[in-house]
Formats: sequence, C-alpha cells, structure tokens
Amino acid sequence: MKITTSPKVNSKHRQSGMSIPAFFRHVNKRRGREFPEKPGHLHVLSLGAGVQSTTLALMAIRGEIEAPDVAIFADTQWEPAGVYRHLEWLDREMFTAGIPLIVASRGSLREALMTSRAEGRFVSHPPLFTLREVPVHKPVSKFEQQSLVDVESSKDPLPTMVYTIGALKRGCTRDFKIRVVEAVERSLLGRKRMPSDQVLVTQNIGLSTDELTRMKENPQKWAWNRFPLVELGMSRASCEKWLSNHGYRIPEKSACIGCPYHDNRYWRRLRRDPEAWADAVEVDRKIREGLHAHKMEVNLFLHRSCTPLEEAVFDDGQGNLFEEECDGVCGV
Repeated sequence: MKITTSPKVNSKHRQSGMSIPAFFRHVNKRRGREFPEKPGHLHVLSLGAGVQSTTLALMAIRGEIEAPDVAIFADTQWEPAGVYRHLEWLDREMFTAGIPLIVASRGSLREALMTSRAEGRFVSHPPLFTLREVPVHKPVSKFEQQSLVDVESSKDPLPTMVYTIGALKRGCTRDFKIRVVEAVERSLLGRKRMPSDQVLVTQNIGLSTDELTRMKENPQKWAWNRFPLVELGMSRASCEKWLSNHGYRIPEKSACIGCPYHDNRYWRRLRRDPEAWADAVEVDRKIREGLHAHKMEVNLFLHRSCTPLEEAVFDDGQGNLFEEECDGVCGV
C-alpha cells in the first residue's frame, strides 16, 4: 500500500523534503528531546479534526493532558473544505507548541470509488445502501428481512417480487484510515515487521463518553488504544463547552462528503454548501451503474431511504449511524 504525504496541508515544516522518521526526529530535537533511530515507544494522537480530537489536541497544547509525540491525520481527500481549513489552523497551533502533525493519505477515496464504478473493479467501498428486487420465494439475508418493501400490483392479489434494502460491507475505514495510520507508525518506529509480544504504540483516540459502544481494543498486538476523553468523563457536549470556554470555535464534523452514515441533519447542512452538495449528488448518481465486479443486481445509494440524494426527504427518519462505525476513527 502506497502512503503519501497529503498536499492538502502545506506547513513549512513539511516542505523540507524529509522522510517521515527524519522529520519526526528533527521536530523532537527542536523540542529538546532526543529520539533514537528506533524509538522504544510512540505516543500518537489519531487526529480526525472533528470536535473531540480537536479538543484533545488543544488540551495537549495547553498542557492539560500529556502531549503526544506526534499527531496523525489519515486523509481520504474527500472531506469538506471547512475541515481542511480547520486542519490548517490546527496544524499551525500544534507546530507552535512543538507537536508535529503528519498528514498521510492512500489517495482519494472518491476517485477510487468512481474509477471502480467505471471499470467494474474492486475497491474498499463505503457502506453504500443497496436496493435489490427479488422473488418472494427467494431467501434474503437477515439484514434485508428487516426492511422488506412490498411491490404493489394492480393485477395480482399477492406480490411476486419484493424490494430489499441492505448495505455493502464497509471497507473504507480500514483501508483509507486505519491502515494509513498504522503505516505511518511503522515508519516512525523504523520497523517493517512489528512484534506480537510487545506494545510499541499508544494510540490516543478522541471518543467521548456518549460513544462508548465504539470503544474497542486495537487489533494489532503492538498497539494499545487509549481514550483520554472517556478517562476525563467528557462527552461531546463537554468538549464543545471546553472549546467555547477557551475561545475556540466549534469545528464541523470530520467525515467524508459522501459517507452513508450521515444523519439527515448533516445532509440538510451539506445542502447549504453548493460545491459539497453537488459533489455528493454526482457520486450518488454515478454509483447506480451496477456492481458488475461483484455480480450483484443492485442499485446503490448514499441515503438509507434508497432514493436519489437530490430527491431524498431529510426529515428525522435517519439518525446518526456513526455508532455503527465501531473503529472510532471517523466523525471525531
């Protein structure tokens, strides 16, 4: 997997042409800390640039919690423009405080999705919603059984076909977020192979007390997930209050423009951003070309109602689905 430094943020300290390990040692030397070629333990802030992880970063800057050795932002290159503006500001604040920020990317998730739709090849899809027409007698999945929609027929007293609503298995978080962060951590530690009997990384994640279901252990034996906001008893509302009390603006939610986990409130807000809304509508249209590579006769949608995005009704019917994003790296 090729990982590159994202061009979205261009602070002076990332224009030096240094490799990630060299840059890491250079910044820490400026902070009065000497790091060997292969540091023994790495404290990382997994930065999403949303409310919670921004709060952690700013608390570290102010000395209210222990500062991480480095912050890592895994860039899908499909966030709203406001998120990147906020990230540029946060990058400057962190650099002034001596906390290096590395922005790394596997590439554009949107571009990968669109290319796969055109060429009929596999890509790590977002959890796109599916609408499939099946005969009544044909068995359907357990998920689809919860959302059967009868097809009205004026000729037959009983429908012979039903529409089932499902969802593709989510792979975007793993491939465009988690593995990107892991690749940077391996590079910082100077290791291609990681031990199975030694913890080398403490990964601080910005989940709050109202997201306890998203907390889980790191699947890698060499890394340990820590949740400082939960340790401090802070909810998302507590984070917003802390930011306001210290004179900081509340950042918008950090998530891909076309993420199917958006609630209707987010879709309504996105509709007020002409550029981002047009982007989401275009993607929603283009994904309905059939998943030939998967041999599935389905229509794909960004909204759970399985209607085109420009026709969807954004009432309060679709709640926040980020609770299902159990890895805890999106929307924070």
